[in-house]
Amino acid sequence: MENVQKSQLDICAYYKKLSKKDKKDLITYLVKRYDMNYYTICSKFNKRSKMNQLEIETIANIINEESWRI
Repeated sequence: MENVQKSQLDICAYYKKLSKKDKKDLITYLVKRYDMNYYTICSKFNKRSKMNQLEIETIANIINEESWRI
């Protein structure tokens, strides 16, 4: 369980460092590609709610591969 929280913190820290345009691009990619709800994913990036394991793994892979920048 601790790894899940650490991973979410890493993702949230990464998101926080992005420019406004990059934040928009990342969220738009997640909404279009994975049919995630815009407001829910924003809430999770801003630590108002928790990500589940599947979301953490998916978003971590997207960040590592930088596939959202294409």
